[in-house]
Amino acid sequence: MKKSTNRRSTLMFVFLLSAIGFGLFLSCSTMDPNGIISPPDYTIIIEEIPEALPVDVAIYFPIVIQLEPSNPDIDSLYCLIFNPENESFLDFYLYDDGSAFDHPMESTLLSVRSGDNVPGDSRFTRQITGQDFEGDFGTYTFDFVTPDGDSYSDSIDIQPVEAPSFTSVTPVISEFPSGFDPVEYEVHIHRPTASDRIDSVYLALWYSGIPTSDLRHIPFTASLGDTVWTLTLTPGHFWGIPSGLYDFQFVLWDRFGLSADTEQRFISIANGQPVVSNPVMPDTIWRPRQGEPNDTTVITVQADDPETLLDIATVRFEVRKVWETEWTGHEDFYLLDLGGRWDDVEGDGVYSVPLVTAFSDSLKDDLFYFRFFAIDFTQDTSNYVIDSVRVIEPVVLL
Repeated sequence: MKKSTNRRSTLMFVFLLSAIGFGLFLSCSTMDPNGIISPPDYTIIIEEIPEALPVDVAIYFPIVIQLEPSNPDIDSLYCLIFNPENESFLDFYLYDDGSAFDHPMESTLLSVRSGDNVPGDSRFTRQITGQDFEGDFGTYTFDFVTPDGDSYSDSIDIQPVEAPSFTSVTPVISEFPSGFDPVEYEVHIHRPTASDRIDSVYLALWYSGIPTSDLRHIPFTASLGDTVWTLTLTPGHFWGIPSGLYDFQFVLWDRFGLSADTEQRFISIANGQPVVSNPVMPDTIWRPRQGEPNDTTVITVQADDPETLLDIATVRFEVRKVWETEWTGHEDFYLLDLGGRWDDVEGDGVYSVPLVTAFSDSLKDDLFYFRFFAIDFTQDTSNYVIDSVRVIEPVVLL
């Protein structure tokens, strides 16, 4: 389903992860004078923690904690959250289960499945949203507890944040003819929260009035920080797109997982017909006599398409003898542009195929016509280009 234009969310949680107080220490088992081995000293490393959680959107972000030393027998780690008044707010567990099991819903803030990637690697995960904070801003403290009872605390500052939005999208174009000259698009974005960052901008292509699935994502490139993004749109972006009316949806995503979009509707796109030209094949082929090896000759044809070679699905040929009126095609009658033994250069638009001529008792001297054509990914077919070859069996001199 399409997202609404310039959707905004005004409440978010900004996680400011402190880099201070983060240390490693020796983690090993020790033995006392009586020979009793004590448990190892564990340390916790926070590998990933969300930077923000939108209050009114059920977007889950992972918290990933690494336990050192590794211990595959430990399947969960405990965490206790304190609110800005230093009161116990919520406790939960992170799991190292490969997200294979359901876990108790201590709160809608937490996912039922952990979201862990690999079971037994001592990386403990739980996915979290901001839905339960309900706008209570301030500093929250997360205490992660090791198996031996030590804890590592991280303070998180929660502040309201506004979602970014588009301020302009240029140019506004109603028609893209086949083979159009490149068009430079530029979008400007308003970022009302200083700590925000735009992570991606793309153009989504839709059939006009049929917002069931987007046909293609075309990414923009940041050109001035993260508030100005550009895209050079070329016919090659429209390969496989049939001629018709389309909606352009410009979409942005920020670092907090929120998005905004704006549209230009009913844009005409024309997908041009492919073209074949310049067939190259010999005028004459000598048919091998009985007992002689087959003759192999490479034939080539040039193919092109207004939407670039990406739009060409196949290049094919059909054959007929000079006195026949019907062309004969076959599923194996195709040419390739993949490089290798029979094709000199991959992707240069010259399509090649080896033509094998074998001994025949009945075909002595024949003129064959070949017609070549291309079909693009919209099933549009090029005009034919025709060439001929005469196959002659050498005369045996007595």
